[in-house]
Amino acid sequence: MKENRPWGEFEVLFSAPNLKFKIMRILPGRRTSLQTHKYRDENLYINKGPVSIQIDQETREYFSEEKCLIERGIIHRIENKSDSIVEIIEIQAGIVVDENDIERIEDDYNREKK
Repeated sequence: MKENRPWGEFEVLFSAPNLKFKIMRILPGRRTSLQTHKYRDENLYINKGPVSIQIDQETREYFSEEKCLIERGIIHRIENKSDSIVEIIEIQAGIVVDENDIERIEDDYNREKK
């Protein structure tokens, strides 16, 4: 299942009640919303980088083969500042692992804040 987003696309590779594996492809110059999740943690594995990941007030550059843990309740954003598509394997684990568990704080694409 592939879904387009304003920042790129994601494809669900595996899904179970409390676990989901996705591959995210973020277009050059694009970024996800500044967001948090109430019911899930996310483990990000950078397949093709570099990518900037903001966690709370700190932003760090991650490169291919690096990983990043984003625990539930933590404000975060993923940004591609490069000229190439960034590819990230995202593993979601928690009580709820669907797209309804996104609380957008800030969004470049004027999507609804929950």
